[in-house]
Amino acid sequence: MNLRHHNHYRAYKFILLTLLCLSFANFAPAEDSDDRRNPYLKGTIPLMPEVLVQAELITPTTGTTIIDREMIENLPTRDGNINEIVGIVPGVQFAEESFNSFTAGEISPPVVSISGSRYYDNNYTINGISNNNPLDPAFDSTTGAGKLPGHPQIHFLNSQIIDQITVYNSNIPAEFGGFTGGQIDVKTISPDNVSSGSIHYRTTEDSWTKFHIHPDHLDDFYNSKTTDKQPEFRKQAFGLNFNLPIGNDTGLVTAYEQQRSKIPLQHLDGYNTQTRRQENFFLKAEHYLPSGAELALTALYSPTDNQYFMTETKGSDYSIEGHNLSFGLSYENQLAAGDLLSNLTYTSQQTRRDAAPNRLFWDASQPAIDWDSGREGGLGVLETGHKEISLSSDFTTNKLMLGRMDHQIKFGATATHSRQHYFRPLTNYLYYTSVVDSLIICDAGDPACINSEQYLSKRTAYLEADRTADISDYAGYIQNNIAWKRLEIFPGLRVSYDDYTNNVNLAPRLSLSLDLFGDRDTIFFGGRNRYYSGTLLTHALYSGYVTESQSRSTSGNGQDDWVTTSVIYSYGEDSVKTPYT
Repeated sequence: MNLRHHNHYRAYKFILLTLLCLSFANFAPAEDSDDRRNPYLKGTIPLMPEVLVQAELITPTTGTTIIDREMIENLPTRDGNINEIVGIVPGVQFAEESFNSFTAGEISPPVVSISGSRYYDNNYTINGISNNNPLDPAFDSTTGAGKLPGHPQIHFLNSQIIDQITVYNSNIPAEFGGFTGGQIDVKTISPDNVSSGSIHYRTTEDSWTKFHIHPDHLDDFYNSKTTDKQPEFRKQAFGLNFNLPIGNDTGLVTAYEQQRSKIPLQHLDGYNTQTRRQENFFLKAEHYLPSGAELALTALYSPTDNQYFMTETKGSDYSIEGHNLSFGLSYENQLAAGDLLSNLTYTSQQTRRDAAPNRLFWDASQPAIDWDSGREGGLGVLETGHKEISLSSDFTTNKLMLGRMDHQIKFGATATHSRQHYFRPLTNYLYYTSVVDSLIICDAGDPACINSEQYLSKRTAYLEADRTADISDYAGYIQNNIAWKRLEIFPGLRVSYDDYTNNVNLAPRLSLSLDLFGDRDTIFFGGRNRYYSGTLLTHALYSGYVTESQSRSTSGNGQDDWVTTSVIYSYGEDSVKTPYT
């Protein structure tokens, strides 16, 4: 049982009586009463003067926090992304390494935990579009031979285009699923009937920064060779957005944002520079039909391009690029019985690494190796991707009076089909265990041998691969908002199924709140709810993942053939229950 205290804001209404009287003779009601929902109608019919109403925004359910546009604009942030903003919400915690002053050159948003969950167990949505990364969201290493780094989100929106963020950290309604942590629902700004635009630029760098470093760590920090210590950096952010009304029933808003940084580090006998770049292209169009229904299109494209090198490794420069694209088309209509909202969404995500094909660990004491570490080469080319199409529909009834209780019922369903792919065009090798042999004669084209000096006798082979995995999942829900005097009850049920685990998951939801004194100042609330995680897409894609351990020795002055032992790493799906909390 929790105690929640509301800071009450007094509501003010400013009614311009004089102007109302003057304009009353010229005021006529619209022929179509539904036109009142259209914000683009301007000049087609006489309108009353604008009336400004200020009031407290009451959250719809307990355990919910709404961050509105005014608060977003006034919050101080480091890079202006969603995750930084939601950090003010109770129950939301950043990872320990977030905002680390040692890594001030990084531009990726911090990861967040909601109600003690793991940071990759949350569900993110933008205008009804899934913003989740289902492929390795918990794998953050850039030097994984068989995997590429991921982040729980695929689009990193800047606060300039965010209108409202709703964070659900407990008693989450049945309409939301696919998480065991919390739900973060983002609404972007919408076009209005006045043309406008803005442009902004920010920059910072190490010369504007004063680091406070313990004396014992000064030398390691200022002579850093690794990305966990970044004594030098420069970050820039640039963006613009435009609002354009088109006629009396259509509007368009578009925005572009770019963040980039440079991180010089010591490398071998000199310096090398790593770079980060993130871009966001955003477009939202709204159109009102003659019936009063609204069509809205949201388009998001977020390319990334990051340049790295491996610590003290010769010829190890590599890039990781991402291309993330999302479309969402929504239809909303106020019917006689209630409100209908339908969404059709499509998401395409692709990440690619370009690097040298082989890594070699030489004996650095030999004459041919003129750098201290003896490490050389890269991780090879690797590409992963994810495509998803989803259709959902929700209906909210008008309030119904049954006996002495008010009821408002909401129900809906979602169907989603996903396809993941994993592509390695060539087999890549990691060579190690040097054998020094002054008589060795290398085979032609052998990258792991130096004539009359040494050869590498063991290797791990990451086999050429081209795999796909298809998964369909379905969900339906119903929930009711029951109000009786000072008591509100929110019963609900969500049912989900996917054809990978073949599990049918029943997720009951129940929460209630009691306004103790009837003044909304002191509220007791509680609940008991079950939340199931999303589909195990990563497990499906990596099922049957294979590497080979190989070794060789010398025969005369040459090498024998490689002897192979296969090691299979697989994720099995037999009798796996869907995780829940």
